Amino acid sequence: MKSIAEIAEGLRSGRGFSIVPPGTAMSFFVPCMEDGRLTERAFIYPFTPGRTCGYRPFAWIVRSMEKEKLLAYQKCADRDFMEGGYDPEARVNYQISQSLTAGEYSEYCKKYARIYQEIKKYVFMEELDGQKAGLLRNYIDLMKIIVPAELMTYYEGLSPEFFSWIKRAAGQEGGELADLESSFQAKPRSWQIQVLGKEISMSLLIPYRKMGKMADRAFLYSCKENKNMQSPVQVLPYAWLEIDSETGKVSGFWQRDYRDFSESGQRETGCSIPSLTFEGREKEILNALGKIRECAFKESVTDEEKNSILLFKEIFYGMISTELLRYYQELSPEFFKWLNEAGGMMG
Repeated sequence: MKSIAEIAEGLRSGRGFSIVPPGTAMSFFVPCMEDGRLTERAFIYPFTPGRTCGYRPFAWIVRSMEKEKLLAYQKCADRDFMEGGYDPEARVNYQISQSLTAGEYSEYCKKYARIYQEIKKYVFMEELDGQKAGLLRNYIDLMKIIVPAELMTYYEGLSPEFFSWIKRAAGQEGGELADLESSFQAKPRSWQIQVLGKEISMSLLIPYRKMGKMADRAFLYSCKENKNMQSPVQVLPYAWLEIDSETGKVSGFWQRDYRDFSESGQRETGCSIPSLTFEGREKEILNALGKIRECAFKESVTDEEKNSILLFKEIFYGMISTELLRYYQELSPEFFKWLNEAGGMMG
Protein backbone atom coordinates (compact mmCIF):
# COMPACT_ATOMS: atom_id res chain seq x y z
CA MET A 1 0.00 0.00 0.00
CA LYS A 2 1.18 3.55 -0.63
CA SER A 3 2.50 5.69 2.20
CA ILE A 4 0.39 8.54 3.54
CA ALA A 5 2.78 11.01 1.88
CA GLU A 6 2.14 9.42 -1.51
CA ILE A 7 -1.60 9.39 -0.92
CA ALA A 8 -1.49 13.03 0.15
CA GLU A 9 0.27 13.82 -3.12
CA GLY A 10 -2.52 11.97 -4.91
CA LEU A 11 -4.99 14.18 -3.05
CA ARG A 12 -3.33 17.32 -4.37
CA SER A 13 -2.79 16.10 -7.91
CA GLY A 14 -6.03 14.17 -8.37
CA ARG A 15 -4.15 11.20 -9.85
CA GLY A 16 -5.36 8.73 -7.21
CA PHE A 17 -3.35 5.65 -6.19
CA SER A 18 -3.18 1.94 -6.89
CA ILE A 19 -4.54 -0.56 -4.40
CA VAL A 20 -2.24 -3.24 -5.82
CA PRO A 21 1.45 -2.34 -5.37
CA PRO A 22 4.30 -3.83 -7.44
CA GLY A 23 5.21 -7.40 -6.54
CA THR A 24 1.67 -8.36 -5.62
CA ALA A 25 -1.41 -9.75 -7.32
CA MET A 26 -5.13 -9.54 -6.67
CA SER A 27 -7.53 -12.43 -6.65
CA PHE A 28 -10.72 -12.63 -8.68
CA PHE A 29 -13.72 -11.06 -6.98
CA VAL A 30 -16.33 -13.23 -5.29
CA PRO A 31 -19.84 -12.17 -4.19
CA CYS A 32 -20.64 -11.69 -0.53
CA MET A 33 -23.84 -10.92 1.39
CA GLU A 34 -23.30 -8.41 4.19
CA ASP A 35 -26.27 -7.25 6.26
CA GLY A 36 -28.62 -7.92 3.38
CA ARG A 37 -26.38 -6.04 0.95
CA LEU A 38 -24.58 -7.59 -2.03
CA THR A 39 -20.88 -6.76 -2.25
CA GLU A 40 -17.77 -8.29 -3.81
CA ARG A 41 -14.51 -9.19 -2.12
CA ALA A 42 -10.98 -9.88 -3.32
CA PHE A 43 -7.68 -10.49 -1.53
CA ILE A 44 -4.19 -9.17 -2.32
CA TYR A 45 -1.14 -11.38 -2.00
CA PRO A 46 2.61 -11.24 -2.72
CA PHE A 47 3.46 -12.60 -6.13
CA THR A 48 6.57 -12.68 -8.30
CA PRO A 49 6.32 -14.14 -11.81
CA GLY A 50 8.24 -17.38 -12.09
CA ARG A 51 8.08 -18.25 -8.41
CA THR A 52 5.84 -21.05 -7.16
CA CYS A 53 5.79 -20.23 -3.45
CA GLY A 54 5.05 -17.07 -1.50
CA TYR A 55 3.37 -15.63 1.58
CA ARG A 56 -0.35 -15.77 2.18
CA PRO A 57 -2.70 -12.82 1.33
CA PHE A 58 -1.89 -9.70 3.34
CA ALA A 59 -4.90 -7.45 2.56
CA TRP A 60 -8.43 -7.55 1.17
CA ILE A 61 -10.89 -5.15 -0.42
CA VAL A 62 -14.64 -4.80 -0.71
CA ARG A 63 -16.49 -3.11 -3.55
CA SER A 64 -20.16 -2.54 -4.34
CA MET A 65 -21.74 -5.12 -6.62
CA GLU A 66 -23.45 -2.83 -9.13
CA LYS A 67 -21.20 0.23 -9.50
CA GLU A 68 -17.95 -1.58 -8.61
CA LYS A 69 -17.04 1.30 -6.27
CA LEU A 70 -14.39 0.69 -3.65
CA LEU A 71 -16.05 0.37 -0.24
CA ALA A 72 -13.21 -0.81 1.98
CA TYR A 73 -9.55 -1.75 2.09
CA GLN A 74 -8.30 -3.74 5.07
CA LYS A 75 -4.91 -5.14 6.05
CA CYS A 76 -5.16 -8.73 7.28
CA ALA A 77 -2.84 -7.94 10.19
CA ASP A 78 -5.50 -5.59 11.57
CA ARG A 79 -8.59 -7.58 10.61
CA ASP A 80 -8.34 -10.82 8.72
CA PHE A 81 -11.04 -12.20 6.43
CA MET A 82 -10.14 -15.74 7.54
CA GLU A 83 -11.09 -17.38 10.81
CA GLY A 84 -8.29 -18.47 13.11
CA GLY A 85 -6.15 -15.33 13.08
CA TYR A 86 -3.52 -13.90 10.75
CA ASP A 87 -0.13 -15.58 10.44
CA PRO A 88 2.18 -13.35 8.34
CA GLU A 89 4.69 -16.20 7.99
CA ALA A 90 2.20 -18.63 6.45
CA ARG A 91 3.35 -19.80 3.04
CA VAL A 92 1.31 -20.61 -0.05
CA ASN A 93 2.42 -22.99 -2.78
CA TYR A 94 1.65 -21.38 -6.16
CA GLN A 95 2.40 -24.53 -8.12
CA ILE A 96 2.20 -23.71 -11.81
CA SER A 97 0.50 -26.13 -14.17
CA GLN A 98 2.56 -27.09 -17.23
CA SER A 99 -0.51 -28.10 -19.22
CA LEU A 100 -1.62 -24.59 -20.25
CA THR A 101 -0.05 -22.05 -22.54
CA ALA A 102 -0.38 -18.36 -21.73
CA GLY A 103 -2.84 -17.98 -24.61
CA GLU A 104 -5.02 -20.83 -23.34
CA TYR A 105 -5.00 -19.41 -19.85
CA SER A 106 -6.05 -15.99 -21.18
CA GLU A 107 -9.00 -17.52 -23.03
CA TYR A 108 -10.10 -19.40 -19.92
CA CYS A 109 -9.97 -16.15 -17.92
CA LYS A 110 -12.13 -14.34 -20.47
CA LYS A 111 -14.70 -17.15 -20.36
CA TYR A 112 -14.59 -17.11 -16.57
CA ALA A 113 -15.23 -13.35 -16.53
CA ARG A 114 -18.27 -13.70 -18.82
CA ILE A 115 -19.78 -16.47 -16.70
CA TYR A 116 -19.13 -14.57 -13.49
CA GLN A 117 -21.05 -11.54 -14.79
CA GLU A 118 -24.03 -13.82 -15.49
CA ILE A 119 -23.86 -15.48 -12.08
CA LYS A 120 -23.92 -12.08 -10.38
CA LYS A 121 -27.43 -11.56 -11.76
CA TYR A 122 -28.91 -14.40 -9.69
CA VAL A 123 -26.34 -15.02 -6.95
CA PHE A 124 -27.80 -16.49 -3.71
CA MET A 125 -31.14 -17.37 -5.33
CA GLU A 126 -32.26 -20.75 -4.00
CA GLU A 127 -34.35 -22.00 -6.92
CA LEU A 128 -32.48 -22.16 -10.21
CA ASP A 129 -33.43 -23.67 -13.55
CA GLY A 130 -31.21 -26.22 -15.27
CA GLN A 131 -29.42 -23.64 -17.40
CA LYS A 132 -28.39 -21.49 -14.41
CA ALA A 133 -27.26 -24.54 -12.41
CA GLY A 134 -25.22 -25.67 -15.42
CA LEU A 135 -23.55 -22.25 -15.55
CA LEU A 136 -22.52 -22.65 -11.92
CA ARG A 137 -20.93 -26.00 -12.71
CA ASN A 138 -19.02 -24.35 -15.55
CA TYR A 139 -17.88 -21.68 -13.10
CA ILE A 140 -16.54 -24.34 -10.74
CA ASP A 141 -14.80 -26.17 -13.58
CA LEU A 142 -13.08 -22.97 -14.68
CA MET A 143 -11.88 -22.25 -11.14
CA LYS A 144 -10.22 -25.66 -11.20
CA ILE A 145 -8.25 -24.48 -14.21
CA ILE A 146 -7.32 -20.87 -13.43
CA VAL A 147 -7.03 -20.76 -9.61
CA PRO A 148 -4.12 -22.53 -7.83
CA ALA A 149 -5.36 -25.10 -5.32
CA GLU A 150 -3.40 -23.48 -2.48
CA LEU A 151 -5.32 -20.24 -2.94
CA MET A 152 -8.78 -21.79 -2.89
CA THR A 153 -8.95 -21.89 0.89
CA TYR A 154 -8.54 -18.10 0.86
CA TYR A 155 -11.28 -17.69 -1.73
CA GLU A 156 -13.60 -19.69 0.52
CA GLY A 157 -12.50 -17.53 3.46
CA LEU A 158 -13.50 -14.37 1.55
CA SER A 159 -17.11 -15.52 1.25
CA PRO A 160 -17.99 -18.88 2.85
CA GLU A 161 -21.69 -18.29 2.16
CA PHE A 162 -21.05 -17.89 -1.58
CA PHE A 163 -19.15 -21.15 -1.93
CA SER A 164 -21.66 -22.96 0.24
CA TRP A 165 -24.46 -21.62 -1.99
CA ILE A 166 -22.74 -22.38 -5.28
CA LYS A 167 -21.95 -25.98 -4.33
CA ARG A 168 -25.53 -26.50 -3.18
CA ALA A 169 -27.13 -24.72 -6.15
CA ALA A 170 -24.89 -26.52 -8.66
CA GLY A 171 -25.73 -29.91 -7.13
CA GLN A 172 -22.21 -30.44 -5.77
CA GLU A 173 -22.91 -30.28 -2.05
CA GLY A 174 -20.10 -31.88 -0.12
CA GLY A 175 -17.43 -31.26 -2.75
CA GLU A 176 -14.23 -29.72 -1.48
CA LEU A 177 -13.14 -26.79 -3.63
CA ALA A 178 -9.96 -26.59 -1.58
CA ASP A 179 -8.87 -29.87 -3.21
CA LEU A 180 -8.90 -28.40 -6.71
CA GLU A 181 -6.10 -29.33 -9.08
CA SER A 182 -3.35 -26.69 -9.20
CA SER A 183 -3.07 -24.65 -12.36
CA PHE A 184 -1.38 -21.84 -14.23
CA GLN A 185 -0.77 -18.81 -12.01
CA ALA A 186 -2.25 -15.50 -13.08
CA LYS A 187 0.06 -12.63 -13.82
CA PRO A 188 -0.20 -9.69 -11.40
CA ARG A 189 -3.22 -7.54 -12.12
CA SER A 190 -3.38 -3.86 -11.29
CA TRP A 191 -6.73 -2.34 -10.41
CA GLN A 192 -6.57 1.45 -10.37
CA ILE A 193 -9.04 3.06 -8.01
CA GLN A 194 -9.61 6.78 -8.36
CA VAL A 195 -10.19 7.57 -4.71
CA LEU A 196 -9.21 11.22 -4.96
CA GLY A 197 -10.17 13.96 -7.36
CA LYS A 198 -9.36 17.59 -8.04
CA GLU A 199 -12.01 18.80 -5.60
CA ILE A 200 -11.14 16.27 -2.88
CA SER A 201 -9.04 17.02 0.18
CA MET A 202 -7.99 15.25 3.36
CA SER A 203 -8.35 16.30 6.97
CA LEU A 204 -5.52 16.45 9.51
CA LEU A 205 -4.36 13.05 10.76
CA ILE A 206 -5.79 12.62 14.25
CA PRO A 207 -4.31 10.12 16.78
CA TYR A 208 -6.49 7.14 17.63
CA ARG A 209 -5.95 4.32 20.10
CA LYS A 210 -6.77 0.88 18.75
CA MET A 211 -6.35 -2.24 20.88
CA GLY A 212 -3.56 -0.55 22.84
CA LYS A 213 -1.72 0.54 19.68
CA MET A 214 -1.50 3.99 18.18
CA ALA A 215 -3.02 4.72 14.80
CA ASP A 216 -4.03 7.86 12.92
CA ARG A 217 -7.32 8.65 11.23
CA ALA A 218 -8.36 11.18 8.61
CA PHE A 219 -11.47 11.74 6.54
CA LEU A 220 -11.68 12.59 2.86
CA TYR A 221 -14.14 15.26 1.82
CA SER A 222 -15.37 16.94 -1.31
CA CYS A 223 -14.76 20.65 -1.34
CA LYS A 224 -16.24 23.07 -3.83
CA GLU A 225 -16.29 26.83 -3.78
CA ASN A 226 -19.67 28.28 -2.95
CA LYS A 227 -20.13 31.10 -5.44
CA ASN A 228 -23.01 32.56 -3.44
CA MET A 229 -20.70 33.34 -0.52
CA GLN A 230 -17.21 34.85 -0.42
CA SER A 231 -15.18 32.35 1.62
CA PRO A 232 -17.24 29.28 2.60
CA VAL A 233 -16.90 26.00 0.75
CA GLN A 234 -19.19 23.02 0.43
CA VAL A 235 -17.99 20.06 2.48
CA LEU A 236 -19.09 16.43 2.57
CA PRO A 237 -16.84 13.79 4.19
CA TYR A 238 -17.42 10.70 2.08
CA ALA A 239 -14.66 8.31 3.16
CA TRP A 240 -11.99 7.83 5.81
CA LEU A 241 -8.53 6.35 6.25
CA GLU A 242 -6.68 4.66 9.07
CA ILE A 243 -2.87 4.86 9.11
CA ASP A 244 -0.41 2.65 10.98
CA SER A 245 1.51 5.14 13.12
CA GLU A 246 4.72 3.11 13.11
CA THR A 247 5.01 2.44 9.37
CA GLY A 248 3.00 5.35 7.94
CA LYS A 249 1.14 2.87 5.72
CA VAL A 250 -2.59 2.78 5.12
CA SER A 251 -4.12 -0.05 7.17
CA GLY A 252 -7.73 0.67 6.24
CA PHE A 253 -9.90 2.67 3.84
CA TRP A 254 -13.69 2.81 4.01
CA GLN A 255 -16.48 4.62 2.22
CA ARG A 256 -18.79 6.10 4.85
CA ASP A 257 -21.84 4.46 3.32
CA TYR A 258 -20.14 1.09 3.89
CA ARG A 259 -18.64 1.64 7.34
CA ASP A 260 -18.93 5.02 9.05
CA PHE A 261 -16.57 6.55 11.58
CA SER A 262 -19.52 8.28 13.20
CA GLU A 263 -21.52 6.36 15.79
CA SER A 264 -24.53 8.59 15.12
CA GLY A 265 -24.75 7.38 11.53
CA GLN A 266 -26.01 10.80 10.42
CA ARG A 267 -24.88 11.81 6.94
CA GLU A 268 -25.81 15.28 5.83
CA THR A 269 -25.82 16.31 2.19
CA GLY A 270 -23.16 18.93 2.91
CA CYS A 271 -22.69 22.10 4.90
CA SER A 272 -21.19 25.51 4.20
CA ILE A 273 -18.13 26.15 6.35
CA PRO A 274 -15.35 28.74 6.42
CA SER A 275 -12.15 28.19 4.46
CA LEU A 276 -10.30 25.05 5.58
CA THR A 277 -6.82 26.57 5.43
CA PHE A 278 -5.08 27.58 8.64
CA GLU A 279 -4.10 30.91 7.09
CA GLY A 280 -0.34 30.51 6.98
CA ARG A 281 -0.06 28.53 10.23
CA GLU A 282 -0.02 25.10 8.60
CA LYS A 283 3.58 24.37 9.63
CA GLU A 284 2.86 25.39 13.22
CA ILE A 285 -0.16 23.18 13.64
CA LEU A 286 1.47 20.20 11.90
CA ASN A 287 4.59 20.55 14.06
CA ALA A 288 2.47 20.76 17.22
CA LEU A 289 0.38 17.79 16.10
CA GLY A 290 3.55 15.77 15.48
CA LYS A 291 4.73 16.41 19.03
CA ILE A 292 1.28 15.64 20.45
CA ARG A 293 1.30 12.30 18.64
CA GLU A 294 4.36 11.30 20.69
CA CYS A 295 2.57 11.88 23.99
CA ALA A 296 -1.07 11.25 23.06
CA PHE A 297 -3.17 9.52 25.73
CA LYS A 298 -0.47 9.83 28.41
CA GLU A 299 -1.85 10.33 31.92
CA SER A 300 0.65 13.12 32.54
CA VAL A 301 2.67 15.33 30.22
CA THR A 302 5.85 17.40 30.50
CA ASP A 303 5.84 21.19 30.32
CA GLU A 304 7.16 21.04 26.74
CA GLU A 305 4.43 18.59 25.72
CA LYS A 306 1.84 20.76 27.43
CA ASN A 307 3.01 23.80 25.42
CA SER A 308 2.60 21.83 22.18
CA ILE A 309 -0.90 20.83 23.25
CA LEU A 310 -1.85 24.41 24.08
CA LEU A 311 -0.45 25.67 20.75
CA PHE A 312 -2.37 23.04 18.79
CA LYS A 313 -5.59 23.84 20.67
CA GLU A 314 -5.14 27.57 20.10
CA ILE A 315 -4.75 27.18 16.34
CA PHE A 316 -7.17 24.29 15.85
CA TYR A 317 -10.10 25.50 17.94
CA GLY A 318 -9.50 29.10 16.91
CA MET A 319 -9.73 28.43 13.18
CA ILE A 320 -11.78 25.30 12.68
CA SER A 321 -15.49 25.72 12.10
CA THR A 322 -18.11 24.20 14.40
CA GLU A 323 -19.48 22.14 11.51
CA LEU A 324 -16.11 20.61 10.63
CA LEU A 325 -15.09 20.15 14.27
CA ARG A 326 -17.87 17.62 14.69
CA TYR A 327 -16.36 15.34 12.05
CA TYR A 328 -12.93 15.51 13.69
CA GLN A 329 -14.40 14.64 17.07
CA GLU A 330 -16.22 11.65 15.60
CA LEU A 331 -12.96 10.35 14.09
CA SER A 332 -11.40 9.91 17.53
CA PRO A 333 -13.64 10.85 20.51
CA GLU A 334 -11.09 9.51 23.00
CA PHE A 335 -8.36 11.77 21.62
CA PHE A 336 -10.41 14.95 21.88
CA LYS A 337 -11.48 14.03 25.41
CA TRP A 338 -7.81 13.59 26.32
CA LEU A 339 -6.84 16.79 24.46
CA ASN A 340 -9.35 18.93 26.33
CA GLU A 341 -8.13 17.53 29.67
CA ALA A 342 -4.41 17.63 28.82
CA GLY A 343 -4.12 21.42 29.16
CA GLY A 344 -4.43 21.09 32.91
CA MET A 345 -1.97 18.19 33.26
CA MET A 346 1.44 18.60 34.81
CA GLY A 347 4.43 16.31 34.32
